[in-house]
Amino acid sequence: MNINNVFRIPENIVYVFIWAVVFTFPILLSTGGDTIDWVRTSNEIIRILPFFLVFILNNYFFFRLFKKKKIALYFLVVAISVLLISFLGSFSHLIIRFLHLPELNNSQSPIDAFFILNSVFYNLIFSILVIGLNTAIKINVSWFEHMKNYQELQKENLRNQLLLLKNQISPHFFMNTLNNIHALIDYDKEIAKNSVVKLSKLMRVLLYEVDNEFILLRNKKFVITLMRLKNLEMLLPREIILRVHRSYIVNIQNITTIEKNRIVFYENIYIPVSDQYKEGFKEFVNRNLI
Repeated sequence: MNINNVFRIPENIVYVFIWAVVFTFPILLSTGGDTIDWVRTSNEIIRILPFFLVFILNNYFFFRLFKKKKIALYFLVVAISVLLISFLGSFSHLIIRFLHLPELNNSQSPIDAFFILNSVFYNLIFSILVIGLNTAIKINVSWFEHMKNYQELQKENLRNQLLLLKNQISPHFFMNTLNNIHALIDYDKEIAKNSVVKLSKLMRVLLYEVDNEFILLRNKKFVITLMRLKNLEMLLPREIILRVHRSYIVNIQNITTIEKNRIVFYENIYIPVSDQYKEGFKEFVNRNLI
């Protein structure tokens, strides 16, 4: 079973299952033939109760300190509680007598200092194991919840970026293209038809295909990326790539004509040159085309 699937099970169900097994175990051990030794079973269950108390305190109270990054205080509180409960757990026979339950024969023996220290030692060991298992489960559950929330935030951030990408379709570019196509109708209907088809493909990519959860999408000649244009510019060869606008990077090998404030590519595609990049563009023109 994948460990990821284990921690998708509700945490409380895991604890109920574990403690159900623990409290059932004395019954299984005290079964002889067809009968159950209820005296032994009740005595063993009462001896388990201190460890259950340690679990309750750590699971519902102490671990909150751990989650708040109060690590030193957490270990201090746990250490004091474990020592105290381990010591009190050594006197489980008193609880048995208080509840007027029958005792095992060996519990009638005198209680001396060695017996108490020995009992405290074993109680301490089992309490630490209970705390360690409980804390390990809670840390793993918290980590998986954190990763799940992080992935949800990433998905939400990606959806927001894609939505922003849809909303950033430049009206100026769109209207410019439509005007150019309108002018082409009288000049060359076939070119105008091809331009409409290409525009429709571009709009389809921008409006629909970006719903897929990919950072980089490719469809024939169209490339859509959520990478910042500045970062993309740094990855491209500077010998043939030129920044002419906050929204445009051009390949100088595809430039057909240069007009006053815009670049003309093949098939009457126009890219504006913004004021911010005019000086760099003029240097390029003077260096390469004059």
